[in-house]
Amino acid sequence: MSGMDEVIAWKICDEDEVVASGLYRLIEDGGMGHFLKAVREREVGEDWRLIWSVLVYIQESRNYSPYWLVYRLDEIKPPLEVWQQLALRLNYKMGWAYHCFQESQAEPEPKKKRLQVKGKKG
Repeated sequence: MSGMDEVIAWKICDEDEVVASGLYRLIEDGGMGHFLKAVREREVGEDWRLIWSVLVYIQESRNYSPYWLVYRLDEIKPPLEVWQQLALRLNYKMGWAYHCFQESQAEPEPKKKRLQVKGKKG
């Protein structure tokens, strides 16, 4: 990776900023599922640095595994830059972030209709 491509870790908002944010209030009022749905459907805008800070705050304050963040990001489909922040946090290579981003953005394969095979009567 050249110097121009280097990813710099974002400053994480402090606890006061996170708790005062409307995003954190979504969690307090409706739970994590409500927060994730609002972010996924872009009802809360796209301040990804704040969203990332809220997720990191939750992960740390609740003593969740850092890998909890992988599942949450997969649910909200963030831009590549957020996956890169997670790669930095986990000490992973940026190729991992790119792979995760591509997978999270891919449309799920359509469900295949089950084939019903009827046996011969006889």
